[in-house]
Amino acid sequence: MKKKARNILITLSAVALLSFLLLKLSFSPKSFENYQFLSDLKQKMIKEDWLKTDDYQLLKIEKDEGKFKGFDWLNEQGEVELLKGYYFNYDPFNQRYTQPDENIPLAAKKTKDYLVKKGFQVNTKNSFYENEESFWAQKEASPGRLALEKGEVKCLLESGFLGLAESGFNLICNRLEIGATPPVYQELYQFVNPDGDLSLKLSLDKQVANFAVGGVGDSYGGAATLWKKEAGQWQVSQVTQMAWDCQKLLDDQVPPELIPSCLFYDQPDQDFLDYPQLYRQTFGQ
Repeated sequence: MKKKARNILITLSAVALLSFLLLKLSFSPKSFENYQFLSDLKQKMIKEDWLKTDDYQLLKIEKDEGKFKGFDWLNEQGEVELLKGYYFNYDPFNQRYTQPDENIPLAAKKTKDYLVKKGFQVNTKNSFYENEESFWAQKEASPGRLALEKGEVKCLLESGFLGLAESGFNLICNRLEIGATPPVYQELYQFVNPDGDLSLKLSLDKQVANFAVGGVGDSYGGAATLWKKEAGQWQVSQVTQMAWDCQKLLDDQVPPELIPSCLFYDQPDQDFLDYPQLYRQTFGQ
């Protein structure tokens, strides 16, 4: 009997150990599957009706392609890395002003609890909000982001410029690949945001030679920006919320691949001009 009991104990211990190893393996950073993780979470949200809505089609799993696309994450050295992959996008208002929906911050809070139960811990260095109460406000609030991590896997829960209750949220969870972020993005991020202000967002659309075009924005708005690199240092060439200035573009000899159209501001009655054509006419290229 003692031998039988001992065998049963050994078997149970082996099963427990195997279960533990399988659990660890299922969440090993190297085996982490970005889309499946979000899909499982989405199904849980729908099944338990976290958002109290009849239309969960608005909870979309999306992916932005492009080498400059992603979510900013500051690594241990304070350098920006792009967290890429599939992410949740829940925007039931389509950026229209409307009545706050208290169920959105409640669902976001359940999302945080879900991640914490999975072993994620809050990363304060990559989190930004006025105070914890404002981030979970069920009425109008400032934008913010909550960062969590478990080893190489990082998660960002972000609200838009009206806060969770009025603008919905984005959620990404994926492995952070150190060194995969284009150097030009890191250089420009350091130039436009030397203090690592997480409320500031750099968007980089395209780079050609020593020029790059994109924009910089915060919770109050933003503007399109053209940068040029001289003597190894980036500087601002133009900032606009309207049309690019043709004369400034020609003065800097901005590559035509970057800018589709522009205006001569000293000729107010003139329509938009095709900048690539204007560039070829001016420089004969």
